[in-house]
Amino acid sequence: MVECGVTYFGVRRLQHAQVDLENIAKHGATYVIHTLSENDWHLYFNTMQQIIQATQKMGMKTWLDPWSVGYVFGADDDSLFAPSHTEACQVDQFGRTTGCACLNQPVFRDFVKGWIDAAVDLGVDMLFWDEPHFYWWDWFSGKYYKQPEGRWGCHCSLCQSLYKEQFGEAIPIDAADPGVAKFKANTMTSFLGELFTYAKSKGAHNAVCILPFEFDSGSLQKIEEIAKMTSLDNLGTDPYPFPWFGAPQIYSEKWKEYVGSYLEILLKICQKFNKDNHFWLQGFSLPANDYGYMDSIMDFAVEKGITNLAVWGFDGHRDMSAFACEDPDKVWEQIGQGFKRVRGISPSI
Repeated sequence: MVECGVTYFGVRRLQHAQVDLENIAKHGATYVIHTLSENDWHLYFNTMQQIIQATQKMGMKTWLDPWSVGYVFGADDDSLFAPSHTEACQVDQFGRTTGCACLNQPVFRDFVKGWIDAAVDLGVDMLFWDEPHFYWWDWFSGKYYKQPEGRWGCHCSLCQSLYKEQFGEAIPIDAADPGVAKFKANTMTSFLGELFTYAKSKGAHNAVCILPFEFDSGSLQKIEEIAKMTSLDNLGTDPYPFPWFGAPQIYSEKWKEYVGSYLEILLKICQKFNKDNHFWLQGFSLPANDYGYMDSIMDFAVEKGITNLAVWGFDGHRDMSAFACEDPDKVWEQIGQGFKRVRGISPSI
């Protein structure tokens, strides 16, 4: 059976969320990826529990995303960790503090373990570790704020000490240095390994989405190390082919070649390490002419061997206008048709 999931976030009024969740269920989804940002965790925790329970009562499973926690997982919500813990932030190559938490700092690792405790209390089916990453300048450069080009992390005193310990020399300034990619890979596997193990000790299941290689030069080096972790249950990636805020490249017309290359890598690694797979589909920022992408991507991925399809996000992403599809009605209809088709369900249900 193919699992089909969609993200849902931003709505924190139960009566409105229930209407949307019924819509998601009618579109053929088997699970919902909810976000628990720092804001949700601190201000909407009981409401989130009600929304998660409502999802499960409708027969759908629940994944939970630490969205923008420390600005390390995704980056489209706010984080108070960094301004509250400037001593634990990533530092760029020029010695300037960034707005992202450092993955090596014990205080941040403990903070995320607190998030895990909260997630477990919510009773979700899967913890979804969303695009864990280091700071890099173009992700955080927006319409109303700009970052100096080429900034990257981390050069904090702890990372400098760890790099010296691992490589016997000072951490390079050049992000393209092979040692930097290796150090980032080592850090990420240490960080995720500690979190996965802690989550497992609490009875939770772990899924992780690894960024495509063009976003993170260390992805290729670390993906197998992450995949072999016994505390990881499900491995995925998200090669979005169409231009969106912060995307470094555009693959639009050649989406099948681009997506296909990642399908091959992901399936090979999942098979090698006996992991369940999931694969992200772009349901945001799609142009009216998507070159047949949403009409055929699900069948394409399932035919290759994918057993779990995840779409970001609900309803053609119409309510987050910076990422809305040009024709959200059409995209949402295509998502529902695709979910039902790959699951073998009548379109009329």
